[in-house]
Amino acid sequence: MRKTIYLILVIVIFACTNQKQVENRAQAIFNNNILVIEKYLKGETIEGTGLNDSVLFLEGLTGIKSDIFEGIDKLLDPTEKNLQDWKNWYKNNKNLIYWDEKEKKVRLKEN
Repeated sequence: MRKTIYLILVIVIFACTNQKQVENRAQAIFNNNILVIEKYLKGETIEGTGLNDSVLFLEGLTGIKSDIFEGIDKLLDPTEKNLQDWKNWYKNNKNLIYWDEKEKKVRLKEN
């Protein structure tokens, strides 16, 4: 009987730990995308499609759109206000994001 209880306890602890790692992965990915925006706003060069990828990730997850530079082409041009809006969203919703292992992307839990 003791062994059964111990085994159940180990399984529960493992399941909780695994879920926490999945949530931490989603939060780390979100924060890495925020870092890209912060570097851009400081004037640092962002290689390749890094800026667009980060903006599209943040827009898709949060529903908060980036400002757009209206030139010959429309370019995503995140501002300090966009950054603050995304950070505020994260502060209020970080417990609702998770890593979907099957889809291989960060998702938002449905209420």
